[in-house]
Amino acid sequence: MDLSVLPRILTWLPMTKHAHTDIPHGTLGSYVLGFALSIFLTLLAFWVAPQLGTLAVPAIVITALIQLFVQLIFFLHLGSESKPRWNLVIFSITGLIIAIVIVGTLWIMSNLEHLHMMPLTTQELYEDGMVSPAHELH
Repeated sequence: MDLSVLPRILTWLPMTKHAHTDIPHGTLGSYVLGFALSIFLTLLAFWVAPQLGTLAVPAIVITALIQLFVQLIFFLHLGSESKPRWNLVIFSITGLIIAIVIVGTLWIMSNLEHLHMMPLTTQELYEDGMVSPAHELH
């Protein structure tokens, strides 16, 4: 093998050549700040939980959402690229899918609770061989 080909081969490797210079990268300071904020928000959630009692769940959800945005901004660089609209569209669709799954799960659980928590006899549940309208899933 001719060794003069080796430098040309090495320039094609992704480690030696930066082909995508328009991809946003953070500085060491921004990564350290994002990491410090994430650690602070995690510790805040652990401190808030025993302190607030019944208000602990909303406080933990709020700190979790703040931490989500901190990580999206500092680590995933959402909003700092040249075309942030596509990331926003994908992020919105992901949120919509998660909302559909959560709402559907709560709806099914509510119907199951309604159906299984009341003591019914077979005569109360069925009318003329069909499920009575009062006991249908809605």
